[in-house]
Amino acid sequence: MKNQDLMKIAEYAVTYSQKQGASHTQASIHAGSEFTVEVRDAEIERLVEAGSQSLSLKLIIDGKVATASSSDFAMDSVSRLIDNAIKRARLTSKDPYSGIPEKQRTDYDLESLKLFDHKLV
Repeated sequence: MKNQDLMKIAEYAVTYSQKQGASHTQASIHAGSEFTVEVRDAEIERLVEAGSQSLSLKLIIDGKVATASSSDFAMDSVSRLIDNAIKRARLTSKDPYSGIPEKQRTDYDLESLKLFDHKLV
């Protein structure tokens, strides 16, 4: 799955959850694959190819929190996931410590931190 597709799904989840009443939404999305080969005595002993994907959400409504996750990226499934999370959040008690941190300006030169190797992409 392309990064642009993942971004669209995450943006949809945030926008939809806010339309449904969430004051804050935190989304994390991942898609990847794994390929493993184990060889013994020049013979393939085990061969594994697997894919995985996940969308995780944290929704806050009036200080009440719910989390949700799914591996189904279909928009109707994402909408149902959010609708259910909104319902659960409204049933919980307020949590004054659950908020998303305030955005802070940082003056770091991100390139100098060398957190990402552009040769990998």
